[in-house]
Amino acid sequence: MNNYLLNNYNLSARETLQTIFISEYGLRHLEQSTIQSPYQMGHRIIAIIELCPFAGLVATVIEGIVAKLIPMIIQHFYSLFLQNQKKEWLFNGSQIGCYGSVPYSKVEAVWKKLVCHRELGIDFNKEKIVSYLDGGACTAMAFEFMCAYLKLKKVSINSSKSYTKTMQSYLERVGTTFSTCSEEMRIRQAAYNTIEVRKFEAEIDYSKNKIQSLANFHDLKIDFSSQEIDLNTINSDKELNVGIAKLPEGAFMVRILKPANNEKLEEHGHTLIYIKEKGLGLYYDPNTGLRNLIPSEQASYLFKAFKKNQQEFEVHKARFYRINPC
Repeated sequence: MNNYLLNNYNLSARETLQTIFISEYGLRHLEQSTIQSPYQMGHRIIAIIELCPFAGLVATVIEGIVAKLIPMIIQHFYSLFLQNQKKEWLFNGSQIGCYGSVPYSKVEAVWKKLVCHRELGIDFNKEKIVSYLDGGACTAMAFEFMCAYLKLKKVSINSSKSYTKTMQSYLERVGTTFSTCSEEMRIRQAAYNTIEVRKFEAEIDYSKNKIQSLANFHDLKIDFSSQEIDLNTINSDKELNVGIAKLPEGAFMVRILKPANNEKLEEHGHTLIYIKEKGLGLYYDPNTGLRNLIPSEQASYLFKAFKKNQQEFEVHKARFYRINPC
C-alpha cells in the first residue's frame, strides 16, 4: 500500500482551490505513474479516479484523510509493540563482571557461615577458596533475586492494587541490581563453589541438600522439590508441561546440571528462577534478565529456554525447588 502513497500531501492555497476543480493529488499520481514504473498502473488508476469531476473530489479528500491517519496508526501500533516488549521483559540482566578477583577474607567469611549451617551429607572445602572467580555467578545472583522477590512479596500482599501488577512494578525497579554481576555476588559464588558431597550409606537427597545448604545462608528453606527432569528425553513443550503442571504455586529455584561422579556429583550447572503464583508468571535467568510469562506460554517458553541452556552449557538434568522464608 505504501507504494501507492504520495511522498508529499501538502497543498498550497492555490493548489487547495484548484483541487475543487482538478485534483492536485490526481495530477501528482499521474506524475508518479511515469516515475515509479513498477507501480505505474496503480498510480494511473488512482489519477483517473481523482481527476473525474465530483467523484474525484471525494476520492481526493478520502486520500488526504487516509494519508494523515496511516502514520498515526503506525505510531499507535508501534507504541503498543514497545509496551508489549517492555511487559515481556521486566528488566534485562547479564553476568557481566562475573569474572574477577575476590578478597580471600570476605570469601572465607561467607564460607564460615555456610559450614555452620550445612545439611546432612554436605560440606564446604576451605581448600577450594580462590582469589579469582572465572566460572560465572548464576547461583549467587539467583538467590539474590529470590530474596528480593520474597521481600517484595510481603509488601505486595498488603497492597490494595492487583498482586500481579504490583509485583511487576516493584521488580522493574530492582532490575538495575541485576544488570551486571557485583563483587558481592562473586564473593558469595566463590564460597558456594567450595561445596562438596560426603557420601553416606544412608539414603540422602544430595541434590536437594546442596541447594538447601546454600539457602540456609539466606535464611530460606525448601518446602517442595520436584522429580528430576531429564531434558534429553523431553522433545516438546507439551512433554515438559506434564512436569510443570504438577508443580504447586510458588517461587522455584531451578537447577540444571551436567551430572558427574565427583565430589559435587556434577561437572557444572546453571541456576534459574521460575515463579508461578497468584496469576503471576516469571522466569529469571542471570544471563538474560526477568521475563514476564503469560499462562498460555509458560511451558513453551520454559522449553525453549531450557533447551537453549542445554545446548550452550551441556546441562540436561533439571529440578525445581520451591523456596520460602524460614
